[in-house]
Amino acid sequence: MTDEENRSHSSFQALLDAAVDAIIVANAKGNIETFNRAAELMFGYSEAEVIGQNLKVLMPEPYAREHDRYMDNYQSTGVPRIIGLGREVTGRHKSGRVFPAELSVGKATTDDKPHFVGIIRDISERKSIEKALLVERDRAQNYLDLADVILLGLDTSGRVTLINRRGCEVLGYQESELLGKDWINTCIPANKRESARRQFDQMIGGTKSWHQMSEAYVLNRFGARRLIAWRNAVLRDSQGKISGTLSSGDDVTVKRQTENQLRLREEELNLIFENAPLGTMTLDLTGRLLTLNNALCNLLSATQDELVGYSFIEAVHKEDQDAVQSLLEGLTGEIYPPATSMRCRMVTRTGETIHVELSAGAVHDQSERPEFLIVQIQDFTDRVRSEDEAAELRERLTHVARLSTLGEMAAGIAHEINQPLTAISTYAQAGKRFLAQNHVDVDDLSETLELMDRQAQRAAEVIRGLRRLVRQKTTHREHLDCNQLIRDVVKLAETDIKSDNTHIDLQLTPDLPNVAADSVQLQQVILNLIRNALEAIHDVGKKGNILIRTDMPSPDWIKITVQDNGPGVSEEMLVNVFSPFRTSKEAGMGLGLSISRSIANAHGGELKFENNSGGGACFYFTLPSVASRD
Repeated sequence: MTDEENRSHSSFQALLDAAVDAIIVANAKGNIETFNRAAELMFGYSEAEVIGQNLKVLMPEPYAREHDRYMDNYQSTGVPRIIGLGREVTGRHKSGRVFPAELSVGKATTDDKPHFVGIIRDISERKSIEKALLVERDRAQNYLDLADVILLGLDTSGRVTLINRRGCEVLGYQESELLGKDWINTCIPANKRESARRQFDQMIGGTKSWHQMSEAYVLNRFGARRLIAWRNAVLRDSQGKISGTLSSGDDVTVKRQTENQLRLREEELNLIFENAPLGTMTLDLTGRLLTLNNALCNLLSATQDELVGYSFIEAVHKEDQDAVQSLLEGLTGEIYPPATSMRCRMVTRTGETIHVELSAGAVHDQSERPEFLIVQIQDFTDRVRSEDEAAELRERLTHVARLSTLGEMAAGIAHEINQPLTAISTYAQAGKRFLAQNHVDVDDLSETLELMDRQAQRAAEVIRGLRRLVRQKTTHREHLDCNQLIRDVVKLAETDIKSDNTHIDLQLTPDLPNVAADSVQLQQVILNLIRNALEAIHDVGKKGNILIRTDMPSPDWIKITVQDNGPGVSEEMLVNVFSPFRTSKEAGMGLGLSISRSIANAHGGELKFENNSGGGACFYFTLPSVASRD
């Protein structure tokens, strides 16, 4: 080798050893001829260990086998496939460790023989960095996609550089359909584009800050408007120059619609509250007034300023305060009670007592805890007064009917009283004769006086019965034996019964429970039914039979029946039998059955009738027993 050749070889070797990348020279068979120092460090082999070895010693499987096929193909065709091309390959270290590498191959011809020069760079670190960046990118993308708000990035021309999954869902586009598109022309309503473009330019120009929240409409791909609450910021590069914008947006379309509906509903409820005809108020859980309407102010003769903060219970009549307080406390208990109501009395600011119906309920929070109470008050003072006046009128009318009935029975009653009076007169004359004798028989005289006393008691009993029926008194209810009441009435009507040649049959169930009733009013009902039966029998001129029966159709009810064998209720009277001033009698008032039915209803019962299949009528009424009321 000449000096010049030696110098050239030395320079080439120095160049190989100074190279940062591994340089390997191989012949046409793929055997290694040159292996520089960087290659020794990269692959872990010394130059002496690999010179003459095939390149596949530096490759892991299956690339080693593929290299053999590649070299065979080159030998047969003479065509190298990777010459002049850079590619990524996998190298194998002497220890067996594999690593990614970047390979560039060149071809040189010496002495008409081809040689291949490979330059190899270990890209393990670059791959690690790329992998880490990929992980971070995926993580960032996950953050973007998991965000429940729209994330939108725009460049300085207003084109979309970033849109997350939520943004695509709201707008109805795929990400690929929006990236690179002009945001304003694509997603802003036409009538808002000019102002949106002006504001965006101001933001990009640095003359306007948009960090504050703002709301604006966008168009989705179907042309529907969505209201978005935006928060915007500008992005800057490393030199501080504005490079674009980043915005987060929350779709508040449904929220604002709901808020608007709630606002309208609240206004509607306020109008209803203020203009409600019933007194309406809200109370805190201690019973103090929070809000109230004009109707309640008028009801209590006070202004809102006078009543707000006022304890509601203080407006309740003292005798009703405990009951109202219990009702309000029940609404705030642990159990979720329904709305409830009661009648009570209240006292206005002017001192007037009014009768009201109070309806109250509790308003609960999401945890079903009571927050406040709402109460409505209906004034029915006028109705109570009307009912009192009607009751008084009914009492007077009932009294008139009793007098009318007794007037119709006057002849029989007079006969009933006249009999004991005649007897008393006879016994008195006999006593005078005894006294006129020289010798008075004490026993005879005593017996005569005893007989006179009995007849006097008989007359007194008739008069007492008449007085009970005739006198007008306040209704007084007491526990009564229905059987005994019937017997007393039958005694009073006994003369009329006998004079009409009528037989009365009593079928009274023993040991009936008592009823809570006014004795005079019940006597009047029974007497009316007996009198009606007698008159019906008298009209047909036949021997009469009246059955009075008591029984218990159920454990809580007592039934009293008056049945006759007369003609029954006529067809034209069936509908109006209980109507006032409607009667089939020539001289009747038409009030007896109407008043009797009112009395039965007032005692919690009913008065009904039916025609017997064999002839005659059956009138009966029911009364609740005392036990059923306890």
